[in-house]
Amino acid sequence: VFFILIKGQFYWVLALIYRKFLRKVQPDGSRIPCPDKSRSRLKVLALSPSEFRNDPLALAQNEDVCVIELPDVWLSRLMFQFYSTEVPRQFIKRYLEPDESDECFKAKRNFRKFLTGFLPVFYRMTDIDCVISHHILYIADNDWGEISDSLGHPYFVIHREGVSGDRDSYEFERFAKFLREMKNFHFKGSRFLTQNDLVGELFTAGGIINPEQATTVGTLRMDSFLRAISEEPKELKIRNRLVFFPFTVGGITLEADTYPTFCKTLEIFANVARKRPDIEVIIKPKGPERWFRPWKKDA
Repeated sequence: VFFILIKGQFYWVLALIYRKFLRKVQPDGSRIPCPDKSRSRLKVLALSPSEFRNDPLALAQNEDVCVIELPDVWLSRLMFQFYSTEVPRQFIKRYLEPDESDECFKAKRNFRKFLTGFLPVFYRMTDIDCVISHHILYIADNDWGEISDSLGHPYFVIHREGVSGDRDSYEFERFAKFLREMKNFHFKGSRFLTQNDLVGELFTAGGIINPEQATTVGTLRMDSFLRAISEEPKELKIRNRLVFFPFTVGGITLEADTYPTFCKTLEIFANVARKRPDIEVIIKPKGPERWFRPWKKDA
């Protein structure tokens, strides 16, 4: 049925279905059904909300902003009516700016043609003002966001990731090289909002954005934390904490030259936990659970 609605360009029916599944973000972090059309506040549509790290919540706590979320599944379900699910996820550039000989080229053209007809109907029905995404390279958001921008609903990327190394660091150069390999892709949204100046410089060096497209806004999701620590300190009855953030393991099995160091590092923290029961030791990996299954299995 879904395929028939798309093929037959039943935009109003599809817009009604999609409006039904929108959720409004409340200031306390709860979600409620999307309210009827209202022009009292700026209405922001957050794409792929599960990929954000509470930035939509930070916006929702502003009384002048209404944040609406479209669950991830409804975006990908629409996208894969046109793109093949067989194309490996790691080939990001095939989705973003495919060559004319690539199967993704026709899929992108047809999907964007569909969005050009569907989104005006959807936006009239929902009064959405603008669109946000968590990442400039996230394939599920790119077509929807850029077509929205071309239709007068600005597309903003509140980039989830920061850059900690300086311009001469391995981190900066390695990622800039990766971006430069995406020769055909250039961001066509309204604004690229970054945590620090280095992020904008990185994507400029990689040829993804023009310098004037980037604006440094800091890390929105940290606002509530900063407000909390600026208040009168409270006496907390908790143990001291030691937290280890292993950032660079990724979704791979650790190489032979890396694995011993990784194990020894974890042993240090395990020994601290054993010898110092007065300290709460926390190991907090970055990323979803699936990234860490290989090395958990090895361990």
